[in-house]
Amino acid sequence: MIVYSSSPIRLAGAVVGVVVVFRDVTAQKQAEEAVQRSASRLRSLIATTQDAVISIDRRGCVVLFNSGLNGFLVIPLKRLLATR
Repeated sequence: MIVYSSSPIRLAGAVVGVVVVFRDVTAQKQAEEAVQRSASRLRSLIATTQDAVISIDRRGCVVLFNSGLNGFLVIPLKRLLATR
């Protein structure tokens, strides 16, 4: 994939030319798509596994969990999101 940008060249207020820069962003786009595919696979795995999955950030806030956690909790899953 090629992207470009252009700017006019002005001399005494008049446009006398143009500078056009082309850039090949193929590798960047492929890397972004690979990251998206990987994230999608991870979300699918977390959502469908029977195992309990929970992620807690450095502040102690729950940022991700799946329904496999149901069997381990004494509080409803919805309340878990509000927990710090």
